[in-house]
Amino acid sequence: MNKLGTVRVGGSNPVRIMGILNTSPESFYKKSVSIGKQKIVDAVHSMEEEGADFIDVGGMSTAPYLSTMISEKIEVARVINAVKIIQRTTNLPISVDTCRATVAKEVLELGVDIINDVTGLKYDTMMPKIIERYCPSLILCAYSKKIITGNQLQETKQLLKKSLEIAKSAKITRSKIVLDPNQYKPLIKVEITWVEKTGIFRKQKIEIPENLYLDFNTEKLIYVENKRFKSAYVVDSDPHKIKDLDNYCTIVEKNKDDVDFDYSYLGGRSLDKNKIKKLMERKYGVVVNNVEMILFPTWTCTIKNKKENKTRELLLDGVFGNSFNI
Repeated sequence: MNKLGTVRVGGSNPVRIMGILNTSPESFYKKSVSIGKQKIVDAVHSMEEEGADFIDVGGMSTAPYLSTMISEKIEVARVINAVKIIQRTTNLPISVDTCRATVAKEVLELGVDIINDVTGLKYDTMMPKIIERYCPSLILCAYSKKIITGNQLQETKQLLKKSLEIAKSAKITRSKIVLDPNQYKPLIKVEITWVEKTGIFRKQKIEIPENLYLDFNTEKLIYVENKRFKSAYVVDSDPHKIKDLDNYCTIVEKNKDDVDFDYSYLGGRSLDKNKIKKLMERKYGVVVNNVEMILFPTWTCTIKNKKENKTRELLLDGVFGNSFNI
């Protein structure tokens, strides 16, 4: 039986709810951001009333597609301030989302129960030593600097296995570890200008900026229907009518030079911007202004049928939490 802090998780236990409280204004999901004492207190009370079992505090955005690196000093100040307020507000276990040993040490000194490291203890070489010293519960993610394609499930398992080995070397028992098998799917963001004709004789032209998103491997257009991501080669001739990522979340891509890509993980394929430009112009009659790769977060869940003793893997999108089969 696994435990995060004092809370039993997994097995026959009910699904646990983690309330997310970010003190980083640069975080992509603005509704998770709470800055200032009263806003933090109100957010915690709201989470507690809605059934949260833990409060997870973040001081720096970890979105892979954003340039959000801040100094350790700033991250420490943000997180410590929030942790102290939360401790005076609730008795719920506190998790701190950080990949930095210095930040982890400071919050563990305050009595924080859980460290949530999205890099699976791989970013900071001092993190295992801090973990060994304070022995907290851990949430470990599947982390790699490289884009994973091909057999993503096997690759994710190997990444998690490596993190478990690091945790074991830090003398953390498996019963205090929960795995978060997040991964990222490469997509193509196409910035376009859609020209709409108006007026009685449709002679007036209005230029409208839009974004369209394609699957990196198939180059199918990605759209949303009933809160599920789907893909097709053609959805609608009018880009205005396509519900996609921009309707439900905010995505900001990094420049190519800011990301450590290994294109071997993309099956030897690189992003052919000219090909995408011609494809979109031909299909939709639009002006293509820019073509970039972005990383879209997904999660892999293992579902077990107890009666038949069989398991299956399910890929979930990072926006709605629904199956992701584009």
